[in-house]
Amino acid sequence: VTWLQMLPQGHQLLSQGRDLKLCLWDLAEGRNAVVDSVRLESVGFCRSSILAGGQPRWMLAVPGKGGDEVQILEMPSKTSVCALKPKADAKLGMPMCLRLWQADCNPRPLLLAGYEDGSVALWDVSEQKVCSHIACHEEPVMDLDFDSQKARGISGSAGKALAVWSLDGQQALQVRGTHELTNPGIAEITIRPDRKILATAGWDHRIRVFHWRTMQPLA
Repeated sequence: VTWLQMLPQGHQLLSQGRDLKLCLWDLAEGRNAVVDSVRLESVGFCRSSILAGGQPRWMLAVPGKGGDEVQILEMPSKTSVCALKPKADAKLGMPMCLRLWQADCNPRPLLLAGYEDGSVALWDVSEQKVCSHIACHEEPVMDLDFDSQKARGISGSAGKALAVWSLDGQQALQVRGTHELTNPGIAEITIRPDRKILATAGWDHRIRVFHWRTMQPLA
């Protein structure tokens, strides 16, 4: 299992594995049944992402075919919205992590993707184009999270550094700083919903907690 995500309704769970399947589970009233599934095109380690605001329809980003593609689906109908594929000369490698989001002032869905070459790209899903692209790491980006209220994000890689970056009003990404870790390798990064702290899961089996604004280590 490479990814788990609860839907906003609270009784449905998404799970993704390396068996080329993404499953939707019904957990209501003690049930644990798979009620639907999506066949994936890539067997890599890239985790999927959802954009759901409690509506019946929601958006799903999954790794696509060809290694460097991201597929956007409308759920639960599984209708293909688009495929996001970098230009051939970009040489970003495979997408390693995805984060769908929406600005409060703009209904257009956006996607942040971390790539094998250590970069992070911001995609406009409606336009199917890259708005901004920055080099954050020397190793593949393993996970990222984004604070849409502060327009600030963080990413971790197979290396030792966490990268903090921001998004300005022109939708341009900019690296703001890095935080060096003791041991290399980040498996997951999560900013708490109140946007006060963040947690990282490392390859060294340690969970590290930081103050999100200052990046001061807390635990």
